[in-house]
Amino acid sequence: MTFIHSEEWISASNGTFNEFKIPIEKPENDKRLYRVIELLNGLQVTIISDPETDRSSAALSVQVGSMNSPFNLQGLAHFCEHLLFMGTKKYPKENEYSSYISDYSGYINAYTRTDATVYYFEVGDKGLKGALDRFSRFFVDPLFTESCTERELKAVDSEHKKNLQSDCWRICQVERSLCSPEHPWNTFSIGNLETLKESPERLGLNVREELLKFHNKFYSANIMKLCVIGKESLDDLTKWVVEMFSIIPNKKIDLPTFGDNPLTSKELTTQVYIKSIRNDHYIILKFPFPDQSQYYDSRPSEYIISLLNHEGSGSCIFYLKKKGWVTSLNSSLCNEARGIVFFQIYIELTKKGLDYHEEVVLTLFQYIEMIKSAGVQKWIFEEAQKMGSIGFRFSKKLWPSDDTKKIVETMEDNIPPQLYISSSATLIRYDPELIKKHLYFLAPDNFRYIIVSQVFPADIKCSQTERWYKTPYDVQNFSPEFKEVSIKLTLSQQKLKNPGTNAAFKLPTKNDLIPTKFETGSISKERQKQPLLIKEEPGLRLWYKRDDTFSIPKTYLWANLKNPLGYCTPRHTVLLMIYTSMINKAMTEYTYNAELAGLTYQLYCSFDSLTIHLAGYSDKLPLLFDKLLYTMTHLVIDNDQFEIRKDELKRSYENIFVGSPFNYIDIYVSVLIRDFIWEYKELWPELTELKPDDVLNFYPTFLKTLNVEGLVHGAMGQSDAVSLFDAIKTTINSKPLVPSQLINSRSIYLPEGQHFVHQIPASDPEDVNSAILYYIQVCKPTNIRLYILLILVQHIAQEPIFDHLRTKEQLGYAVYSEVYIEYGITGLTITVQSERDPIYLENRVEVFLDKLREIIVDMTYEEYKTQVDSIVNAKKQKFRSIYQEASEYWSHIDSGSHEFDRNLKEITEIEKIEKADLLDFFDVYINPNSPRYSKLSIHIQAQKKFAREVCQHDAESVLEIWLSENPATCISDKISTKKTEETIDISSRDHTKLASGTTFITDITRFKSEMSLSPARLSSYKFNYP
Repeated sequence: MTFIHSEEWISASNGTFNEFKIPIEKPENDKRLYRVIELLNGLQVTIISDPETDRSSAALSVQVGSMNSPFNLQGLAHFCEHLLFMGTKKYPKENEYSSYISDYSGYINAYTRTDATVYYFEVGDKGLKGALDRFSRFFVDPLFTESCTERELKAVDSEHKKNLQSDCWRICQVERSLCSPEHPWNTFSIGNLETLKESPERLGLNVREELLKFHNKFYSANIMKLCVIGKESLDDLTKWVVEMFSIIPNKKIDLPTFGDNPLTSKELTTQVYIKSIRNDHYIILKFPFPDQSQYYDSRPSEYIISLLNHEGSGSCIFYLKKKGWVTSLNSSLCNEARGIVFFQIYIELTKKGLDYHEEVVLTLFQYIEMIKSAGVQKWIFEEAQKMGSIGFRFSKKLWPSDDTKKIVETMEDNIPPQLYISSSATLIRYDPELIKKHLYFLAPDNFRYIIVSQVFPADIKCSQTERWYKTPYDVQNFSPEFKEVSIKLTLSQQKLKNPGTNAAFKLPTKNDLIPTKFETGSISKERQKQPLLIKEEPGLRLWYKRDDTFSIPKTYLWANLKNPLGYCTPRHTVLLMIYTSMINKAMTEYTYNAELAGLTYQLYCSFDSLTIHLAGYSDKLPLLFDKLLYTMTHLVIDNDQFEIRKDELKRSYENIFVGSPFNYIDIYVSVLIRDFIWEYKELWPELTELKPDDVLNFYPTFLKTLNVEGLVHGAMGQSDAVSLFDAIKTTINSKPLVPSQLINSRSIYLPEGQHFVHQIPASDPEDVNSAILYYIQVCKPTNIRLYILLILVQHIAQEPIFDHLRTKEQLGYAVYSEVYIEYGITGLTITVQSERDPIYLENRVEVFLDKLREIIVDMTYEEYKTQVDSIVNAKKQKFRSIYQEASEYWSHIDSGSHEFDRNLKEITEIEKIEKADLLDFFDVYINPNSPRYSKLSIHIQAQKKFAREVCQHDAESVLEIWLSENPATCISDKISTKKTEETIDISSRDHTKLASGTTFITDITRFKSEMSLSPARLSSYKFNYP
């Protein structure tokens, strides 16, 4: 058994498993039942019975990851993760698992870490048993077929290419390549065609055979952890687990370990300069640090993190912001693998701070020295302990798959099972000596110093290039001046010498925002189904609902402050953005303590509105609200900070279009479909001339005329909620908008039967990927029947679109469909990112739409009913937290629809729909040959010359896939059967051309000016209950 303390474990009466006797610690509102067992094959399982759930999940962690891949097959662990889902001996059809999960409104995923691979699914509760059976077989008898192996190699390669222009991946790989050459961390984790096909072939290796060896060697029950959540009883869930997972072989392998930290004395005390893709400037400091899993009861790192992240007066970040050198500082643990941990400090620099980056780091060490000199403070630990206990006591229920993933990762740490739920939240033991020892790992001679930017001083050339992502970088030793001060600091820590300290630094004061009252709403059998309108007067409308479900002492508040002045010109739009940014900056010192005390706020602008969102414990939430309102109406602007905010906003604009095309392609849909929207290129120039006085003159005018609509939901009483919104009226003292100012944005109606294409070059000339967003416009969202038919089509399409376009045709890694809603109009979108040309992709999407109709036609009544039931069950799902419930209400308020019973209306409508109705809808709105079919396609074309071109080989590859699935089809040199031509449409379709009659949009303004518009919502206008 994993846990040797036999007195804590008892054997089941049938001898098939051992059960942990000590009850699991859980929040007081958690009504679920828990059981921890260990199967006879060594697999340890946490089983959770939740009779109230309508969603089920399982997650399994195999404690083997990318660092276990052979050096001559880098990425093999990640490749194994991809292929594992592609059929088993019991369920040989390669999309059997994904299809089954989709039928029950579920989803699947997996991820490969350095030291583990985690597989998981979430599914409607009625599908759990079948999902578990299919899931378990992946760890028993996966097929790893030749055809799947070849295709998934391309998928892994496509996934890698998707990340080529991602700074996160690029920087990580540079870090790994610059660690000890003998360490397994110094490898390429994701893999590509070079590491998994071309290089192995040169070495005479068969990748499929190596994959089978890898699975046979490492996929052993004794290094796996499993968690299952379902509504069934503990005994029923246990029975299923024992039956399905006991057959996983136990190869009795030792848990893989990875030796010492990969940063040795050769790699420490060096500066690494990395040239970024995004226009950002930041420092990353990494300190080798002890593995924290053994300190689960005291967690000494959290004490250090809380002080380094402190943002109030006397903190390091407070001082550095005043100097104008940095905009943020964050410290955290990086658990790279078992036994390999870094303490990381991330500092975002200003343009000025980039020139003073060494001074920034030395200042940080002065602050660390102050923390050490002050000694470990018990009250700081006790504050964190208190908030941890409060947070655990009132923790919200997660989505089932989030729970199962979190629990299996906790199980990996080999902590006592009774702490699987509580260990990450509660602090048990105060150990000042242990905290002190950990502080001394943050030493000037024990870190690596990474600087990331697009520009560096003239003597930094970034002349070296990382192999896999082609990232330019340079490595240098510390400068003599930096080294001299570092030596003094190091000697200081050895108590041999005391360098100059910084008098500006001091420990934080006690937190006055920690809640002391925990009043909650009472749980009621007859629950209120929607918020009530409790206050309506000119310029103000307030919705309210007392929590009657969760009994949590928290409140969630939204307030939308609408004034069209904030979006009437590009200049006004930028002024509102800068104003919002300055408020957020001014609130930082106060909100850090608020966050520690379980209170959060957001202030953000969206088109013609400023939105306030507060969340947290009701007791002290009014204090945060009052502070925000005061700051909004008494803004003081420092000139240097104003220039920093301008630079941040400018760089954020520039960075929007950096990275893979699928990340920003939907922006173009909004630009083309929404009647009134500024493009980013229209906003950039306005930043240049802005002065602080412009903002100081603008914001009183913006606040002078407002319509405010808000929601308060939670434990707060109704009178207190009204008082908060009365405070908006008295503090801001605004007058209401006139009725004509309340009309919201509209959307473009595409003419029936018209096909439009807008082509744009990829913003990054080095990106090899193109992308297409194929948008079919359908109906107004108020047309419930058409809308729910659209939902049904998308639901049926989501699994086959992935199976056909991504898995079988290997168009690219990013392939998905969505129902797209944009200000009064809805449609179906299909997005594909690929190395292939967008015109080829568009043709494949249209061929798929033909295939989708066949799928619907061929559905049996039972299959169709399963799809309908899946949607109905999803819409009947219970709220899992007070936040989810509140967010749902706010979405209906913010949109202007106020359709709190929308789900019920949709359920009623879908239950009337027959398959024939769905086919009629498809033929009218989704079929590209329909005279009423309206389509807009966005093409982003890669500029990189070696991006894959459209060629006959592409068509032949698609044909080969079809023939492998239809072996009985008779063919000659030409496709000879009518069914084949209709199914794959290769011989008659020219994939280098778009459909005849396609209109190219070259002038967006002219295009929009010629289109008709949808109806608009009337925000806050004479509300009438339906």
